[in-house]
Amino acid sequence: MQLDTPLFSRRQLQGLGLSRYQAAVVTKGLAMAQKQGNAGLYKLADVLSAARVYLGRQRIQPGTRQAIADLIEQLQAMLGNVVKPDFGGAGDADLRRALNQLRGAIADSDRVSAKLKARAKQLKAQYGAPV
Repeated sequence: MQLDTPLFSRRQLQGLGLSRYQAAVVTKGLAMAQKQGNAGLYKLADVLSAARVYLGRQRIQPGTRQAIADLIEQLQAMLGNVVKPDFGGAGDADLRRALNQLRGAIADSDRVSAKLKARAKQLKAQYGAPV
């Protein structure tokens, strides 16, 4: 796990599209990584795991299922540690090195883009402004 792993409060999860109840249920069994004022902060990987478990329940309303699925998609984009296997192992070492640098840059830009989209949704939820 990274040392600079993002932390989320329940209010931030609400900004990402969950209701107050859904944010509380997803974070209910999680250990707080940190406390900021009155808000508990939870690790990104823990929230992602708990959301997947919650999504695995059988009796979930379609709207709730969609909100949790959207949250999982946003959190996965922020995590940014998905490794794509390289099936074309034979090749030039310089080309492979350049390809790895390019993949790293793309992953970084995807992570930043996901954070900005999440922040825009949070601001939209907070102020009701169009994004």
